[in-house]
Amino acid sequence: MIYADSYLSKPLAHYIEGSWDVEYFQLVFQEQKIEIGLSPGTKILNRKSNEWVELTTDYPKSIMRSYNGIEVPVIPISELFAYKGLLGREVDLIDIRELNALSAP
Repeated sequence: MIYADSYLSKPLAHYIEGSWDVEYFQLVFQEQKIEIGLSPGTKILNRKSNEWVELTTDYPKSIMRSYNGIEVPVIPISELFAYKGLLGREVDLIDIRELNALSAP
């Protein structure tokens, strides 16, 4: 973690920001934000009901993908769509549209 310290923009802490209630830390590397959060207890704001709901992650369903030669677990697209749909922010709706367009034949 010593190497990452120079990129730390938010220390590990509990944050309630916008539609998120989460414990995480943030790095900024070459103008790219990288947020790493702790899963248990994370909540998101359901835009339609205006209620906080726990964001559960089913880690055994993760799909392994290669990124720059490193195998990393990735959330299944159906789970990504589900939580982005609950958040319902414009950025999430754009993500859903763009990801659907990528997967269209």
